Amino acid sequence: MAFSFGKDITYEFYAVEDRDALDLSGVSTAPAIYVYKTGYKPNRTQAAAGTDNGGLVGAAITTWTATTRGNGKTFTIPAISDPDATSNIESYSYWLVINFYLKTGGDKQTIVRALPMRRIAAHHKAIDVINEDLKGIFDSIDIYANSAGQIAAIANATSMTENNLDAKGFEWSSLWRPDKLNFAVKYRAVAQIILGEAQKNDEFIELYKTFRDVSENTINVLKIEYISQSDARAEEVKKSRGGGMVRLVR
Repeated sequence: MAFSFGKDITYEFYAVEDRDALDLSGVSTAPAIYVYKTGYKPNRTQAAAGTDNGGLVGAAITTWTATTRGNGKTFTIPAISDPDATSNIESYSYWLVINFYLKTGGDKQTIVRALPMRRIAAHHKAIDVINEDLKGIFDSIDIYANSAGQIAAIANATSMTENNLDAKGFEWSSLWRPDKLNFAVKYRAVAQIILGEAQKNDEFIELYKTFRDVSENTINVLKIEYISQSDARAEEVKKSRGGGMVRLVR
């Protein structure tokens, strides 16, 4: 996930020991958080001290709050300006330094990690599946889910479709026409609703699998138009990683 230039960033941070997120709620010592621009990754000494090596962006961030769930912390990074708005470079890797403490007055912990930044992208059209679309492929859908349940299933199906494409190597923000995925989302949403019935009645299991498979097969054979930022030419259709076709719109 990349963050956008020109808007404040809400960042969540979890200090992890083995598999567990450590609870920092009892620590009163303030953090010291810094951002460095691309090409200026600080060494450990610079990071711990917040030294300006020529790439420091803005002032130190010294406050954060507990996340609503879990043991994380959240803080705001003030909006970062595009370093060269007229260049053809769309994305950059900035660096985030987080200095914090595991206990009040304890040893300073320093973490340096990439902060991916990119310009805002745009879609030509969006996924626009509504309740009536589900009835078009499964006319008795109202028996198994009310309007709110159908809306939730559509949202979940959209998220699952996005994750499916991400696993195939697509970046969601660079799709030219996500609306071409409407068909897959409809079938995935109906499958999710039927899954609830399948957990209670084995007769619905095969029906669930049918709708699920239609959704997945649609994605695997779909010709997806994908934005390339390098120039304005259209490139030949080619296979994406994991199946499916992609047409680069340049």
